[in-house]
Amino acid sequence: MNERNNASVCRGVTGLFVYVLVGMIATAWLPARAVTATFELMPLTPSGQLVGKTVTWVARSSGTGAAPWQYRFSVGLHGSPVNMVRDFRQENFFEWTPIEEGIYAVEVTAKELDTGETAQATASFEVSSRLTGSAAQVSATGHPLVFLYSAPPCAVGHMRVRFRPVNTQSFMVTSWKPCQVGKSMNFYVAGMRAHTRYELGHEVQDGTSLQAGPLLRKTTGFSLLLRPFSVSNGTNRQPSFSEGVLLRSIFGGTQLSAAPMATDLSGRVIWYYRWRSVENLRFPWALGNYLVRPLPGGTMLLFLNYRGGFDQLVREIDLAGNPLRETNVEEVNRQLASRGEEPVVFFSHEALRLPNGHTLVLGTVERIIRGVQGFGRVDILGDMIIDLDANLQVAWTWNPFDHLDVTRKAVLDEKCTIVTAGCPPISQALIANDWTHANTIDYLPEDGNLLLTLRHQDWVVKIDYRNGTGSGQVLWRLGPEGDFALTNSVDPFPWFSHPHDVHFEGNQLLVFDNGNTRCDGRPFACNSRGQVYELDEQNLVANLVVNVDLGVYSPAFGSAQGLSNGNYNFLSGSTIPSLSAKSIEVTPEGEEVLRIETPLTLEYRSFRMRDLYTPYTAN
Repeated sequence: MNERNNASVCRGVTGLFVYVLVGMIATAWLPARAVTATFELMPLTPSGQLVGKTVTWVARSSGTGAAPWQYRFSVGLHGSPVNMVRDFRQENFFEWTPIEEGIYAVEVTAKELDTGETAQATASFEVSSRLTGSAAQVSATGHPLVFLYSAPPCAVGHMRVRFRPVNTQSFMVTSWKPCQVGKSMNFYVAGMRAHTRYELGHEVQDGTSLQAGPLLRKTTGFSLLLRPFSVSNGTNRQPSFSEGVLLRSIFGGTQLSAAPMATDLSGRVIWYYRWRSVENLRFPWALGNYLVRPLPGGTMLLFLNYRGGFDQLVREIDLAGNPLRETNVEEVNRQLASRGEEPVVFFSHEALRLPNGHTLVLGTVERIIRGVQGFGRVDILGDMIIDLDANLQVAWTWNPFDHLDVTRKAVLDEKCTIVTAGCPPISQALIANDWTHANTIDYLPEDGNLLLTLRHQDWVVKIDYRNGTGSGQVLWRLGPEGDFALTNSVDPFPWFSHPHDVHFEGNQLLVFDNGNTRCDGRPFACNSRGQVYELDEQNLVANLVVNVDLGVYSPAFGSAQGLSNGNYNFLSGSTIPSLSAKSIEVTPEGEEVLRIETPLTLEYRSFRMRDLYTPYTAN
């Protein structure tokens, strides 16, 4: 700009004065700078690519306009609305892997951060069928344990794929997909062992009959991502084979140690996710890259660091590992600011998909408060619930500073620094009080409200959400010094403490009791527990019906789940002193049925599933 050029040649006080004066006049009287840059959106491969092929799109600018720009990408079939697949980020490219044939509209919205001005560009792209005739086809993907199955069109009903190792009896199945007239049907098939020959075929349910196609054969590839698993049966009783898949959120700081994976009940790897880049560079000890939850239909929600760990995103992927849609902390904070709300410093612990397509995530809020939880200015960390709508835009929030007693500090007075394991990246002080440390949200379909675990408060609280119309009021607090009277327990410390993974299954509330408060000062003589409570919410009475000593102490991580045979699966995710993760199936009486152990591993959560397409739920 001319003003900057003039300033560069001014050397004296007079020149500096003129520069400042001109700048002040321009700011006060001249109209806002117009953005005149234009954009085009280009694929790096030509239109007509086959289903399942990855296409890289690049937004290119011409003209003038101030940097930096950020880019949002959206995709939709022609004739249908476009949906956001990646929200505003600095990178001007994205990778797209369509699994449905047709003609698509691909759109980029570019935003200039200084002015807020935007520009758009749209391009069309055709995705072609893999089939050349009427026969189905099985194709390899970039994942050695995942196939792409393509079947000819079906006119009425639904289709799925069945698959099994050759010379075995039982089939596994994918999710059903609705038939589409004139379009091939395509499925990612996953849940298979390495270097094993499988037979696969599709079947169509038209409402009156089930028609099966011929079986095709293909061999899976090799996998280098194998771990030593220890599997033991505790009794002669059989485990729940109806949930024969164990999906594991392996937690760590490198690609290998942090890879989510699934095994069968014999400990054989049948799926994993490979991180595309080493992102944990700035905060390798922080809550960075890990799987949060599987979703119905064979997709999963992850938290990922990017830009070298300076920002974080929540991403949904398919079973081949392809990104489907995502947003990031920076963009969510811009939306929070526009709503007059404070920012979050990190996503952590939870991303929960609701029946209406919204996604709830937890984000850490850092606030300096004077004379609370200490002397002078105190840095306090809380956890905000952020409701993202079906397009991953902020729709509702819950801030603990507005609804909880901030004078009630963490039960064990936990602290965070910039190098404390398991803490978010704090920025307002050298040390912060880790006040709430929430880790699980559970949705209650009966009344549309939420449960939230407040680990460092030793509480589970119920929140007035009412499907996004609630006030956020805390309706009750469950745990020590909470609102419920506890009956039917002779245990000297019956309540959970520092819990993980609380949720309702039917009329029972399940929780993994890490037990930090109960075990404080004696970690090697105290064990974590799996617990089940029956709650009378009207009279505020809790009845402890299952209280299983798991035989190990896990001061962090963990999960709890009911199984279809009446047993329970509890994960001790970070046992000490062995530093291993143990997934343990027990009877309601506490009898151990199955234990799958991974040494030298931290595991955030585990999920027993029928298959990789069907998360188990008792609700």
